[in-house]
Amino acid sequence: EKQIEISFNEKMSKEDMLIVWLEKLLFLYEVNGLIFSDFTITHFSNETEKSNSKIKAIARGEKINFKKHEIFLQIKGPTYHNLNIQYDNKTNIFSVEIVFDI
Repeated sequence: EKQIEISFNEKMSKEDMLIVWLEKLLFLYEVNGLIFSDFTITHFSNETEKSNSKIKAIARGEKINFKKHEIFLQIKGPTYHNLNIQYDNKTNIFSVEIVFDI
């Protein structure tokens, strides 16, 4: 379990925040050999133009074990190509469509 916090000194779009979040997860994968499978967002803000944007979350996973985990492709990074974020007000759930550069 790893607590992750990303803060921005300005208001950011949801799309920009998602890209930075995914880049952080990719960094943790590449540098620390961590692979995550479950996430809980504990704080998300980018509501007003005057506020700073912030994401706080708990990521759960484990160290990569090549006897257990089959890695077929290496992700180079997330892209903005066809990026689509939808928010359901009834369920408070975001759904995302994104393309990764491999």
